[in-house]
Amino acid sequence: MAEYTHIVQPFEPVYDENSEILILGSLPSVKSRENGFYYGHPQNRFWKVMSAVTKSTTPYDIAAKKQMLLDHHIALWDVIRECDIVGSSDSSIKNAVAADLTDIIKKAQIRRIYVNGKAAEKYYKKYIEPTIHMKAVVLPSTSPANAAFSLDRLIHVWKDLLWPSEGSYEYSLPMEYGDYTEILRESHMQGIEEELLVKVWKDLYDGWNLDESKLAEQEALHQLIRHKITVWFQSQEDSRILVLMSLGSFFDDWIERYEQKEELLKAYIVECYAMGVLRRAYRAFYDEHALQTGTYVAGMKFLDVEDVAQVGNLIEKQNIQDVKINEAKVFVPQKTVAFFTWKQDEKKDCTDLNICEQCGNINCINRKKNANEKPVTEENTETVSAKRKKNYKNNMDDIAARAETIKNNYGYHMIFGDKND
Repeated sequence: MAEYTHIVQPFEPVYDENSEILILGSLPSVKSRENGFYYGHPQNRFWKVMSAVTKSTTPYDIAAKKQMLLDHHIALWDVIRECDIVGSSDSSIKNAVAADLTDIIKKAQIRRIYVNGKAAEKYYKKYIEPTIHMKAVVLPSTSPANAAFSLDRLIHVWKDLLWPSEGSYEYSLPMEYGDYTEILRESHMQGIEEELLVKVWKDLYDGWNLDESKLAEQEALHQLIRHKITVWFQSQEDSRILVLMSLGSFFDDWIERYEQKEELLKAYIVECYAMGVLRRAYRAFYDEHALQTGTYVAGMKFLDVEDVAQVGNLIEKQNIQDVKINEAKVFVPQKTVAFFTWKQDEKKDCTDLNICEQCGNINCINRKKNANEKPVTEENTETVSAKRKKNYKNNMDDIAARAETIKNNYGYHMIFGDKND
């Protein structure tokens, strides 16, 4: 009968302050311990896989292995700090004590965690996930015992999981009443009475959080609305990434409710607020995409008319149920945009874009005429902006016309831009 040996992790974790991906094995094998480093068994394919997915030369000495990982912002360690084990058999592990990932999480910039094989997954879920509250993605084991996966298949799967070329994710933008009013000021809507703004915000809050009892107006001012952003993406052959981003039907539903009750100014307020949320969603996208995919991006180009077919292909290929393109080539829900962005080797400042201050769209047909328009203030009461402020308050015909313009023009032109602009 084989004897158990008590093993304590002999290797320090590999990481630095720039590490973003953490890969965890179970415990170093006998051969790895003999050779003095992770995945030291000559038949284990870990280093061949990593060199392939990072497009690096396969390293053979410990220093080169560490450097390859650090150069690509990858951290490496094991799930188990110590245990009793027979040889290198993961199935025999007992009395396991989990590794403490606190220092790595605190000192590095870990965005995603992966586990190499089912044994590592088992102990990660049991001991580590409950303490750090980060889920791990399971990678097929690089062990020679995993004969179901050839080297080529391992490389293909690891590459797609570590750096996905297409997929989807969700994130949220927390908004408070102060964000809401700031967005409306950016849209030159300072002239709206505060009482009306509060009522619209309360409606939005109650509509967003239907499972809670309705709040008083003043209570609603201190609540958060976490607007959900859904992103679908697909890498192109020319290093571009096609991105489809949607706020869902929340804003469309509220605008329609107000329009049905002929509360057109409220509908217009929601429209302007929704466009501001989209503008903030664009800016948040860059950090969120890096967090979700490990891919840095820069720049943004909204789609031309001839590019719409590519979005249709994306919708069909990824079986997207939440977004459609109607007969007029307009997205439904309307608070949906599509654009190209470009892969970058490192993170750059991507927020300095030529985005319309009024609607947040880089190809907005009103971009040029809005560029030099001054916001409404009490001091410039004789300006055109101040006249519009007065119209907001007193001229419902003008309000109706503005709301109708937004309703008619937002869809096609506000998404794809006007090619004559």
